Amino acid sequence: MYATLITKVSLRLFSRRVSIIILLRNNLILCGLDERCSESTPDSWIKYTNSRVHGGIATRDSDLDSCQASCMRNSSCTRLDWSPRASVGQRCWLHGHWSSSQSRRPANGVTHYELRRTAVVQWVKYRDMHVLRGIASDATDLAGCQKACVNNASCTRLDWNARASVGQRCWLHGHWSSSESRRPSNGVIHYEIRRVAGGNWVKYPDMHVPGGIPTTATDLAGCQDACINNASCTRIDWASAPRAGQRCWIHGPWSSSGTRRSAQGVMHLELNRGGDGFCGE
Repeated sequence: MYATLITKVSLRLFSRRVSIIILLRNNLILCGLDERCSESTPDSWIKYTNSRVHGGIATRDSDLDSCQASCMRNSSCTRLDWSPRASVGQRCWLHGHWSSSQSRRPANGVTHYELRRTAVVQWVKYRDMHVLRGIASDATDLAGCQKACVNNASCTRLDWNARASVGQRCWLHGHWSSSESRRPSNGVIHYEIRRVAGGNWVKYPDMHVPGGIPTTATDLAGCQDACINNASCTRIDWASAPRAGQRCWIHGPWSSSGTRRSAQGVMHLELNRGGDGFCGE
């Protein structure tokens, strides 16, 4: 079973009464045909070998784990460059809004990583089904197979055959097999992944903050998605303006010094990111 619980909590923040609206997706263990399993997943990385981006900020990290931890602790960090052959102080370079306009460029021996922050992952399960043209993984158990898919941003589904030999149990699918439909296959379980960004929203009616960046979002859900998918975004203003391009304004380090001000008809929402299975309204 797939359960959704919506809870509204009223509290006092900064001497103002606000509402926190939380959508909780329960972690599940058992799934049947077409049922969804959901789980919280840790931050994941998309890896580009022999690539880099200009404009990074150097750290003193000496190993990759420390470099990635530095990025994850910095809410404005969205990607990094790692050069293991460089001297300490030149190995790890963090990127965020300060280098957001830069694209990847070839760089021999440098690995570029893009950070996908904590998400809620849901799995749709189909027993005795599979899809052709998957890419084999060396995962030995289902958890490892699902992790391989979660950590590959291009992966949208997988096939799991517990009775097959290692190297033939886990098959990942994405754009390379997107034209294939499910087919019967005894003993194989087909999973489709649904990725949902994590976080909860604190709402301030009739408030706004100056200095936001406008987006083309036409509804509140699209505005929230624009913020969630930008690791530097911490809050938004939403106005039911008649023109697209004036409705949704996202905030981050570029407007971090701005305080909330009265604005009739505007909704200000602050995003608290987290890995506890909560997601925004």
